[in-house]
Amino acid sequence: MGHAFFKKPFEFTSAESLSFSTHFVCALVPKPGSGGHGIAFVLSASIDLSHADA
Repeated sequence: MGHAFFKKPFEFTSAESLSFSTHFVCALVPKPGSGGHGIAFVLSASIDLSHADA
């Protein structure tokens, strides 16, 4: 499992919902005999994910 973060944090100036779009390219190559694979996109207040639940 891995993760990536945007280089510069950005601030939301409002608590109301906003629309946005993004584009990126990646390749997911499953290992034979392993479980499922996929990708998730999340927003986090911190890059410290040590206390995050799976």
